Amino acid sequence: MNIPQQQQIFCMTKAKEWLEKVDRKYQDIEYNQILNYIIEYLKTNCPHNVIQDTIDITPDNSKTISYCEYCELSFE
Repeated sequence: MNIPQQQQIFCMTKAKEWLEKVDRKYQDIEYNQILNYIIEYLKTNCPHNVIQDTIDITPDNSKTISYCEYCELSFE
């Protein structure tokens, strides 16, 4: 990934993080559209490097998750 692409992916990822801080019940249609456009941008333009990790659900249960190292989108 080249430097300009890295910067774009980084900034879009940060924008997504900030936009997701507003509770869904307070997001109007336009706000939600912007968030969805960013997610689609990341899906399309990020050269995903998917990482698998295990997270604890309870002290006795864990779950395997997959996410992109660059844009942090999750994959199921």
